[in-house]
Amino acid sequence: MMNKLFILLLIFSPIWAEEINTIWGPCNIEIYGGTIDRIDAIHEKIMSDTQAMVDDWGAVIIRPFSLYITYSEKDFYRQAKGPVPEWGIAVAKRNPDRIIIQAPHVSGITFSRLLKVISHELNHIYLNRVKQSYSIPSWYKEGMAMRQADEFSMRHRLEISKAKWKNQLFYFNDLEGFNRVRKSNATLAYAQSAAMVYAMEYFYGEKIHTSIIETMQNNQTFWDAIEKITGDERIDVQIFMEIFMEDNYNWMFLANASKSIFVILPFILVGGFLYKRRRNKRILDAWETEELLEQVDWEQGDENV
Repeated sequence: MMNKLFILLLIFSPIWAEEINTIWGPCNIEIYGGTIDRIDAIHEKIMSDTQAMVDDWGAVIIRPFSLYITYSEKDFYRQAKGPVPEWGIAVAKRNPDRIIIQAPHVSGITFSRLLKVISHELNHIYLNRVKQSYSIPSWYKEGMAMRQADEFSMRHRLEISKAKWKNQLFYFNDLEGFNRVRKSNATLAYAQSAAMVYAMEYFYGEKIHTSIIETMQNNQTFWDAIEKITGDERIDVQIFMEIFMEDNYNWMFLANASKSIFVILPFILVGGFLYKRRRNKRILDAWETEELLEQVDWEQGDENV
C-alpha cells in the first residue's frame, strides 16, 4: 500500500519546484515532467515584468501566484482545471492566480518565444487584480498582453490588411469576448485587439492605460473610466479605432505581395534570358539567310554578264 502511495506521489507531484519573491507577491514555479535549462532567464523575466507593470500602471493587490510548465498536454489541461482555447499553449487563471504553459518541446515554440508567452500571461494576471476587472473586454486584455510581450508583428499587420480587403474584419462586439473566435481566426482576433490598444495610445496619448487602470482602481468600470478620462462616448472611441486601422493597415498586404515578387523574380529573369537568347538566335539565322540569298543573287548576276 505504501509503495503504491509513493508511486502516486511521484506521478502527481512536480519534478522541480521553487519560489521567488516579486513585487506582486511570492511566485511559485513548478515544472511537471522535465526541467528547464535556462531557468534563470525565466526568473529574470518574471521579476522584470512584474516590476515594469507596477511602474507603468500602478500597484495591484499583493498575493501569491504560480507558474506551471508542463511536459504533456495531459498535465497542461489538468493544471488548467477548466476551459482553454483550442489554439492555446498557455492560459492564465484566477482563484488562485496561476499561469499554465506547455513546455517548448510540447508546443513547438522556441525558448525566446516561451519568455514572450510568460510576459503575455503575466499581463493577464496583473489586469485580473485591478478592481472592476470583470468589466474589461477581451480585446483590451489580449491587446495589452500583446503590447506587454511585444508580439504585434508584421504578420499581424498583414492579417488586418488582408481581412480588411476581404471584408472579413471582426466587428467590435465580436471581440468583447473571445468565446466565439475559432482557431483559424485567432491570429486576426489578436491582431485587431493589439491594433485597438495602440489606437487608444495614438488618439489619447501613451498614458491612457495608466489613467484607465487608476480610474478603475477607484471602482469605475472599464467603459465608464474611458468615457470619464477622454470625454468621448463609447461609440466615438470605437470609430476612432476603426479610423486608425483604416489609415494604418490599408495597404499592408502589398508587403506580402512584394515578398512573393522576390521569390519569383529569379524565374522571371531566367525566363527573360532564355527568351532573349532565342530571339537573338532567330535574328542571327535570318541574317545568315539574307546573306546567302544576296550571295546567290550576286553569283547569278555574274553568270548573266
